[in-house]
Amino acid sequence: MKLNFTKTVLLLALSFCVKSTACPEAYNPDVNTWVTIKKPDLNLANYSNHHWCVKKSGEIVSAQLCSGENQPTLFPKFDTKIQLNSRGRIATPSLNHKAKEGWIIAYDEGEFGAAVYWFNDDGTKKQKISDLHINDFQAEGNRILAVTGLAHMDSTQGSLVELEFNAKRWTLTELIKLDESAEAIVRIKKGEYVIVTSYNLIQVNLEKKVEILITPQWGTLYPNSIIIKEDTVYVGMRQFVARYKLTPKNQQIDWLIPTKKWLNTNSDPFQ
Repeated sequence: MKLNFTKTVLLLALSFCVKSTACPEAYNPDVNTWVTIKKPDLNLANYSNHHWCVKKSGEIVSAQLCSGENQPTLFPKFDTKIQLNSRGRIATPSLNHKAKEGWIIAYDEGEFGAAVYWFNDDGTKKQKISDLHINDFQAEGNRILAVTGLAHMDSTQGSLVELEFNAKRWTLTELIKLDESAEAIVRIKKGEYVIVTSYNLIQVNLEKKVEILITPQWGTLYPNSIIIKEDTVYVGMRQFVARYKLTPKNQQIDWLIPTKKWLNTNSDPFQ
């Protein structure tokens, strides 16, 4: 199964690159076949046209070219578009989460607004839960956790929150307030998580302990996704996948890229 999955994803990657003039060459999505850039120029990386989203299928850690944001993987069978604000802005889901009964659906239009709604299973009922920017969901047993935040201009803030059904209504409760936008979350073990923020990789728990693991200065690369395999986390972002081993006091990030041909060398975004 491992071999078949690798071949399937590789064929999809080859197909994508054939159709896209932005691809310098075909790539193997298995990030553990990628090369490590020892001293990356993060300023040049900021001008790259390539964003990588990471995921795990079986034992394979893979990355695929993406829009640079977490994308829904489950879709309800009803129309989920909403009017986001009084100016009539129509929004489509940025993230979906299947609850025990119904759907939790997040909408994110950046500085133009955000919202999170509950819909019943057939979409005939809905309830607005919050105006927060939800960037990622994380299940913890029957609990639904999420990370929030918006990094815009010089303003950035975020949080770890819980969404729960109480007294016939859905509510959102802030568990941990963060000084930066929280972009993605992954579970280490029960009650413990690693969160990617705009500038840091942090570890938190439900006892509200927060520890900065490393400060990679990846803010301009817009980290978008995170997965864990054994004691190693992988973070998808613009140009690179960052690999970090969860060992005490580790201050090393491996900056991975399919081959050096994928490194951006152009500092002019208009060329």
